[in-house]
Amino acid sequence: PLRRGERDSAAGQGSVQDQVRGHLSADERFRERIGGHRNRHSSRREHEEPDSSRGSGKSDLICISRRLAELKSAGEAAHTRFRDLSVHLRKIRSGLKVINGDKKAVEKSISDQKKIILDAQRRLRKFESQLAKKLSEKEKWILREKMSLGRLGEIQEEIKSIQEEDDSLTHRWDEYQLKIRTKDLDSLNYWDVEILLSETGLHSFLPRLTECGVITNNQLGMIDDKFFRDMKMTKDFSLGERQRLLFHLKYIKEKHKMYDPSLDSTFRAWSVNDVLCWLIKVNRPDITNYFEKMKICGIALSNVTQETLVSEILEISHEEEFAKRRDLRISIEDGLWAKIVNLREVNGYNSVQDLKNGNSSKDVEQLNQEVASLRMHEGPPLTPGGVSLAEGENSDEKDDPPQQFLCPITQELMEDPVTCKDGSTYERTAVEEWIDRHGTSPLTREPLSKAEVFPNRALKEIIQAYREKKK
Repeated sequence: PLRRGERDSAAGQGSVQDQVRGHLSADERFRERIGGHRNRHSSRREHEEPDSSRGSGKSDLICISRRLAELKSAGEAAHTRFRDLSVHLRKIRSGLKVINGDKKAVEKSISDQKKIILDAQRRLRKFESQLAKKLSEKEKWILREKMSLGRLGEIQEEIKSIQEEDDSLTHRWDEYQLKIRTKDLDSLNYWDVEILLSETGLHSFLPRLTECGVITNNQLGMIDDKFFRDMKMTKDFSLGERQRLLFHLKYIKEKHKMYDPSLDSTFRAWSVNDVLCWLIKVNRPDITNYFEKMKICGIALSNVTQETLVSEILEISHEEEFAKRRDLRISIEDGLWAKIVNLREVNGYNSVQDLKNGNSSKDVEQLNQEVASLRMHEGPPLTPGGVSLAEGENSDEKDDPPQQFLCPITQELMEDPVTCKDGSTYERTAVEEWIDRHGTSPLTREPLSKAEVFPNRALKEIIQAYREKKK
């Protein structure tokens, strides 16, 4: 609104209405000034004096009516603007709510992403640790590979060395075979004798034969029974070992080839235990201990001479009385030796010398059958693990055990058989009790002590096999 003084001064220039329209042309200007209009107007009227020069009352009413209309129109416009602003504010608030909801979702998403990142970092550290371990293992494997390659090179060198050694041994073997086929024993050198003794299981003879100069002086063909006594080797090597060496030397000399036990079906293929079983079969268990100490196998049994066998048994018997030594000699010469000769005759030869002509006295098939009958003895084979020594063809059908298995004192099956110097076999507990009471042999009544009682292991094994078979 215009001040009254300004309105009065403007009356001369134009109408009041035109001045009001000029001053109220802008809606924005009106809205800025409408708030303080009433206060200013009332305060001015209180201080102003009545002016006689003011216009007429009708003109003022027209201006006020217009002004009121304008104010009403401005109020409606303001009210409309207010409604618009309220709607807009509600939209803004709704948008803020949406934004707040989105903010929470975003914050939750950010929190989840942080968790995922932390988990990924943890897994990454774990993978880095595993990678470090794998790299360490890889380095170890690389080192192992290098070591393996080095070891492979060493193995290849060893294989090469072994191959060279094998070629050398093959060459030596071929030369050895050529020598024994075309030459005599005296042509064999040290390496040839080493092959011979290794193939026959008599390698222990090599140092002694080298010491006495037999090999270097080419005197291998001169070895006989007297050689071992002259060179004092009887205590170093058993009779069985000495006889085996003599047998192989004679066999090479006569046959010009090595003896192959796998091709021999005669008693020469017997082991020491087989020979012990045969002694029990021919009722000579009293000398099984001697044969076991002498390591008499089938080859030794086929090659040994009577005098050599008797002398060796007398030497290891440690008998000092002449009568007992004489009885032992007679029992061997008149009893056992005849059985040995018969065994040799059954197999078609009586000594190694007869090998020159082969088994000419009997058919090979018949020999095999007869040897099988000796080893089988009408039943199980003659071996400690399953031999049956019952007498007669129907011995297996009887309930009574063989007489050889019974103790002469108790007449019961023996469990721990022992052999005394009188040549008889007893149960250990029974004969020891007898010796404690009487101090003599149960059969010969000659003085006997416990020190003269020796275990009969071969018979013990046979009795055990008999018990198992009965079960």
